[in-house]
This record gives sequence, structure tokens and C-alpha cells, in this order.
Amino acid sequence: LQCVVRSPTEGAPVALVGAGVGVEDDDAAIRVPVGNEHFIRRLPYGHARGLAERRRVVAALALADLAVIGAVSDVVPLLGENRILARHGLRILQEAARPGLRALMNVAGVKPEQGIPPVDIAFRLGPRINASGRMGSASLALELLTTEDSNRALELAQQLEKINRERAEVQDQIWDEVRMMVDEGIAEGRFTHGIVVADPDWHEGVVGIVASRVVETRMRARMTRTSPAPLA
Repeated sequence: LQCVVRSPTEGAPVALVGAGVGVEDDDAAIRVPVGNEHFIRRLPYGHARGLAERRRVVAALALADLAVIGAVSDVVPLLGENRILARHGLRILQEAARPGLRALMNVAGVKPEQGIPPVDIAFRLGPRINASGRMGSASLALELLTTEDSNRALELAQQLEKINRERAEVQDQIWDEVRMMVDEGIAEGRFTHGIVVADPDWHEGVVGIVASRVVETRMRARMTRTSPAPLA
């Protein structure tokens, strides 16, 4: 899951207890410490980037329930090995053994005893976990996924619920502004081949979501920036 690459030290508590830690960005490298070795992989493979590369490490650490959340949230095609991972991950996820995930499901209205379809991951669990990193620090999401305290897990899940609502409000506000700028630009004959819009007040954690929506609605290449500085 993306943490907007703003929380490079959040994995320290996990690393201290001997677990593997993966820090990744869709277009960057993935570095996964395992024991005393470091594996660095580039992500050059279209839909196979992201989860498909870190899948082997995650599966080896028996974290398939977390891996399937990443796969569905990243809209990775569930084909081949990804499909196998998703199948086992959904089964484990339905058991809701992790206090954090169990609390998050409760807050998000997900009922594991009735089965967890991918749509619940994509639109209920994933966004709430991602909201922590998008709006500030991924530390809340990290603690949620690692805590063994059910009471603390519920507190964290409720905090993530609040943060996710704030994320949605900020996202909708930016989208309204972007849509107006794009409509005006098209009416004036600009944005013929692509769309570039910017505003220093836009939150850097959600502009990517808004940019994707521009592509979906306008079918043009886009660049949505938080800074109006000239392009290099």
C-alpha cells in the first residue's frame, strides 16, 4: 500500500522485531531487508509492478492477508501467481485474526463472517489504510496492522476512519477546482494533447487520485501538480 513515500522510518519498529520490511513506490525501487541481506528490485513491468515484485517476499513471510489488500487496492490483475496469492489471502483475511484488521472491518462495515469480496477491500479497507500515509504519516496504519491490543486497535481504526473522511473531503474539493480549470482551459482551446494544472494549496497526498480521475473523464494525458513552478 502506498504511503506517499513520506514515512521512511515507519518500518523501524517492525524491523526491530526481526520481520521483513518493504518500502515501495510504484515507479521506484523496492528494497526489502530479509535477515542481513537486502534485495533491491526495479518495477518496470506494467501491471506487474508493485505487488507482483514484492509478492515473493510477502508470501514468504506468511502475510498473504496483507498482500491481498495491497493487490486489490493497487488494482493489480489477479492472474497467474497473483490469483493464487489473492485466493489464499482472502481466506486468511476472512478469519480476521489480526486485531487491527478486525477493528478496521468493524469500523468500515465489513462482515468477514459473510465473506469478503474484493470490492470491500478496494472501497472500504484499502482507502482507510492508505489515508494515513496520504494525509500525513503512515504510522497509524502501521501500528494498526501490528498491534495485538484489541482496544488499541479499535482506537486506531476509528482514527483512520476520521482521517479517511478528511481525505475524501480534501479530494473532492481539489477535484472541483481541477475540473473547473480543465473545463475553462478546454473552452479556451488549451489542453489539446494533454492537461497540466497546478496549485500550491493542493494536498500532495491526494493529487494523484485527482489526476487519475482527470484521465478517466477527459481521456487525455495529465499532470496535476501542487506547485505552479515552471517545468524543467
